[in-house]
Amino acid sequence: MNTNTLEQSQDTTAIETIREQLKAKKRGQAVRELATPLLQAWTNAIEGNNPNLDDLTGLPELMSEVLSVRDAAIIAAINPQLSMNTIIDIAANPDAPYSKDILNQTLQDGFDNPDAKPDRQRLVKAAGIARSLTGLASEEKYQAQPFAISVYLAWWDGNSRDASFAAVSALDADPNTSLAMLVISALMHDKKPAYLN
Repeated sequence: MNTNTLEQSQDTTAIETIREQLKAKKRGQAVRELATPLLQAWTNAIEGNNPNLDDLTGLPELMSEVLSVRDAAIIAAINPQLSMNTIIDIAANPDAPYSKDILNQTLQDGFDNPDAKPDRQRLVKAAGIARSLTGLASEEKYQAQPFAISVYLAWWDGNSRDASFAAVSALDADPNTSLAMLVISALMHDKKPAYLN
């Protein structure tokens, strides 16, 4: 059964639903309610449990409106050991010390920890699903964050070619996509994930 509350109806678009819920409730609670079915569907898709892109409808818009949802999706792709509760906490409470620690450690591991070797097959699959998400975006600007996920995961995989192409697409959709800019800077300085050095 699909519990995605962001599927577009005739009257309300996904982005309008997101904004209404963020205004109507405490932000953390609203993000938790909106993100839970989408991040569960994202993780199921990565793990190969019959991915159905329809279950991810609204995720590009939600990630664009709430960047911590994008970050939680990245963390879920990189670290399969994390529980779904932790992934949702990262999305809903990004300023909590625990969430910050996980995000910062993951980012730092990519650049500095040669022992942080990801499941590269998982990264490739997640990057592909992220690219597929762009087809669900209701407007071009909402393609930016799915492309940004693909950028970062391709970089983590050591695939600078795919990372570069996805970065250009992310910046075409939204020139202010900071994650794409970060990876482009890393690529320009020949900065690879530490485990590949």
